[in-house]
Amino acid sequence: MSGDGRGGFAAQTRRLESLGIQINDQLAQLFANLPYWHKLSRVEQSVRLHHGAVHIHPFENGNGRWSRMLANIWLKQTEDKFVRWPEDTIACLSPIREEYLVAIKAADEYDFAPLIDLHERFLRDDLFNPVRVQENQ
Repeated sequence: MSGDGRGGFAAQTRRLESLGIQINDQLAQLFANLPYWHKLSRVEQSVRLHHGAVHIHPFENGNGRWSRMLANIWLKQTEDKFVRWPEDTIACLSPIREEYLVAIKAADEYDFAPLIDLHERFLRDDLFNPVRVQENQ
């Protein structure tokens, strides 16, 4: 060991490159799933995209915000609607954050209903008007 720190830097660089490849592969797989979800409602498609993205974890912090934004881009492109998350309360200790985390954990067990319910609760067609979600869409 030379003591100049280069060995540690090289190892860290290889680890980050490997992580980047894993993230790229996981994102590619997530997007490859989209065509198989065509029979699901657009809201459920966005929920599955949101849930999958949050677990890829490309950032040290902000993975929930990033995955919610990604799901909103999908919704806006396909439905011209979006979920207006209460970011001021979902980002800190609050009942809505607890409900959100419970919904994410339920989705981990393939129970997407709680996360779908949250998405539908905050679904908007503009900044202020809630969308009335009809049964059996």
